[in-house]
Amino acid sequence: MGLKLLRRTVLVSFFLFSSALAKEEVVFSLIINAEKKGDVIGILEGKKIYLPVESLVEMGIKKVGGSRISIEGKEYVDLSSWEEIKFEFNEDKLELSLIVPPDILPEKRINFYPKRRQDVIVPEQNSAFLNYSFDYSNTEGRKNLFVNHELGARLGRFTFLTRGFYSSESNKYTRLSTGLYMDDRQNLNRLILGDFITPASPTTFGNNMLGISYFRNFRIDPYFIYRPTFDIKTLIPYRSELEVYLDGTLIRKETVPPGQLNLEDIYYYGGRRDIRIVIRDPFGRVQEVSYPLYFTDLMLKEGIREFNYSVGFLREGFTNNRYTHLALFAFERYGYSDYLNLGGQTIAIPGKKFYNLNGEIRILLKHYGVLSLLAS
Repeated sequence: MGLKLLRRTVLVSFFLFSSALAKEEVVFSLIINAEKKGDVIGILEGKKIYLPVESLVEMGIKKVGGSRISIEGKEYVDLSSWEEIKFEFNEDKLELSLIVPPDILPEKRINFYPKRRQDVIVPEQNSAFLNYSFDYSNTEGRKNLFVNHELGARLGRFTFLTRGFYSSESNKYTRLSTGLYMDDRQNLNRLILGDFITPASPTTFGNNMLGISYFRNFRIDPYFIYRPTFDIKTLIPYRSELEVYLDGTLIRKETVPPGQLNLEDIYYYGGRRDIRIVIRDPFGRVQEVSYPLYFTDLMLKEGIREFNYSVGFLREGFTNNRYTHLALFAFERYGYSDYLNLGGQTIAIPGKKFYNLNGEIRILLKHYGVLSLLAS
């Protein structure tokens, strides 16, 4: 009995010793989707390969599947149990190649938003300027001297600006507009004390007024894009050459890694345009995808607000200085989303017993155009 027990103990110990020897650490040269990622220390057990989960996550894999084991407090994944991937091991070169779904690889973002220039000088010092022009004509004995001018002065955050012209034919000086302006560059808001014109709408004309106007002016920052832009997402299985065409004109070309590709803030003007994406992988295969898009300045981007609040006296034409009835104007428009804008405006002229209120809904119909619904 004692001899049999000893033999069983020796056999069990030998089996455990053999199993322990079967698991060995190997430095794999890891390749993911035909892209070399460097060396990683894994475990080789016969035909089974275990890789540390931490190393895969550090290489950008967002979701590691398969069954896990823990060795000396470190978590490993059994590649044979990870159904979403394919792997191949070259024992001679110790190369381990993985084919991973591109949707769990790192995202590559390419932004088409116009880059803000860093060398822009914003004048803040006190200054003054005078723009002028002289035009002289003599047609069949009718002589006329026309002098046009624009005079401005800046003091701190305030700018004074007046425009006008003189014609010798009528021997009259005409003042076009005079105003004191204050700009809030950070929030793109402008305050005017003086002459201004309220924005027009599909049912009303703009009104020439003298008074106070506070409104959002996107032109304060020429690099600010308030119109909707478009994002395109696609999957790149291998490191590839990317070409982006707009109406047949190449606008971007670069090499992109495998994974999800996000083309963000594609911006242009002029209605319907065709975006064509060409992807050339390292095996010579070419994939082309076309996206019809509609670019418009009639819509606001999601979260962008536009407004105008004005009160003052109506001016009768541009060539006289007669101001009559008191008028009030209010306008609001908000980008609920890139595809839906809500807005409205009201005009009140109590002296004429004139009141107008309208509401508007604007819908961007993908690549077909803009649908406006107006009630007034």
